[in-house]
Amino acid sequence: EEEEKDDLCKGCPVWSVTKKSLNLVVKDAPLWYNSPVGPNVSIRLVHKSKSIAHNGSYEFRNTDPVLRAFVEDSELFGNRWSFNYTSGILITATEAIVLMPSGKTEAYNLNGSSPGELTPVNKDALHRLYRDSVEQYRLVKRNGAVMEYGFAQSTDKIYLTRSTDLNGDSLEFGYNANGLLGTITDAL
Repeated sequence: EEEEKDDLCKGCPVWSVTKKSLNLVVKDAPLWYNSPVGPNVSIRLVHKSKSIAHNGSYEFRNTDPVLRAFVEDSELFGNRWSFNYTSGILITATEAIVLMPSGKTEAYNLNGSSPGELTPVNKDALHRLYRDSVEQYRLVKRNGAVMEYGFAQSTDKIYLTRSTDLNGDSLEFGYNANGLLGTITDAL
């Protein structure tokens, strides 16, 4: 997953066009907070004119309708807009599908119902996913950072609940009764 450089778009949108696909990409960080301890908080929005959920691709149109709805519901700021703290896990009969903050997905085989590391569907997966319990999952990124997932209050959806950096400092995420992000709590 590509790491963003927040400083390039804080308070002022930045745009670019991918030459190969003519994809217009607009990035903005309209709200941010530099924490003296732990990870910084930065509300990052990215618009991609050729978002997989809206480009009419055969692959996405023929996707499980539950997965399609999960991806489309993650666009809190409008069609084709991704939000860096929107991340969740969709559980199907055989897979755990992680919706990354970038909008990309990674699928993992459930391997039964016991806790432990789940095997990725694609052998070139960037991260490792662990099931700690029926309601708790943990994604370990390549750089060692950890993203924890659990059920949001009053919903049946699994969302990002904590993001921990390499120093062990965390951001915690709380959700309202509608399953929408309501709070972000920093390490202080």
